Amino acid sequence: MLSIIICSISPEFRKQVVENLAQSVGCEHEFIIFDNREYQYGLCKVYNLCARQAKYPYLCFAHEDIVINTNGWARKLIAHIQNDENIGAIGVAGIGFVSERAKPSTPRAAAFFRVKHIDKHTGRRAHIWRPKGKEGLYRVATIDGQFIFTTKKVWSEFPFDEERFTHFHLYDLDFSMQVNTRYKVMASTELDITHFSFGTYNDTHRAFYQKFIEKWKHRLPLMLMPETATPVTVAKVFTHDILNHLRDRNLKLARRSFMHLQRYTQRSPWQLGLQCLLLTPSVLLSTLRP
Repeated sequence: MLSIIICSISPEFRKQVVENLAQSVGCEHEFIIFDNREYQYGLCKVYNLCARQAKYPYLCFAHEDIVINTNGWARKLIAHIQNDENIGAIGVAGIGFVSERAKPSTPRAAAFFRVKHIDKHTGRRAHIWRPKGKEGLYRVATIDGQFIFTTKKVWSEFPFDEERFTHFHLYDLDFSMQVNTRYKVMASTELDITHFSFGTYNDTHRAFYQKFIEKWKHRLPLMLMPETATPVTVAKVFTHDILNHLRDRNLKLARRSFMHLQRYTQRSPWQLGLQCLLLTPSVLLSTLRP
């Protein structure tokens, strides 16, 4: 029923994740594990190679440094897709907004996460659960690559872009953007997942983020949020984006973001300008909270 695809460079993490997922998956499955220590392929290439070998209709692309503490998680996610054929991919960390800004920044109001982060080397820990304490399935624009659940049909329509994303960054956001042109991309807070990493944000990541923005600039800024998102939530997300553009001294993109807010809300510029001004303190404060 499910093919679990993992790109591995650590025998220790590989052993841990295979034992954990085999116990918790809750359905017939296979592991397709690519040892990338010798080849050093980009993730897009590895995932496409492995997906072609998959014998089951459902695919799970997972990092090797995760564990899932929810039993029967695959049955739960398969049921979501079977109940709604418009769902194309499900993750455990998603964002409902993608900015034109060339620097990643997550508006708190658009974040749908349930992940425990642990750095095994430093001991640093963080537990992110948004909306706090709520289990659910939320429409988003993009999902994080630590865990991507999809179908072989969807992957065959939108394979990972191995020509453009040749490293280990942005493959997940790009895959999400491809999928959300035809299907819904969702973030689930129903799985209790631990990720033994906080991610890597360096010059290489910044370079590939630029490639991502260049590829998708014709669709940005993009908001795909749950139907329950309130007008205030939408305004908070765009206020966050506008403030970032102003901080970058990019008045053109700040103006474009404000114009997109007008299109989403169908309200007058004066009303929205006042609302953004009133929301600015709370938006700025939210960027300081963990």
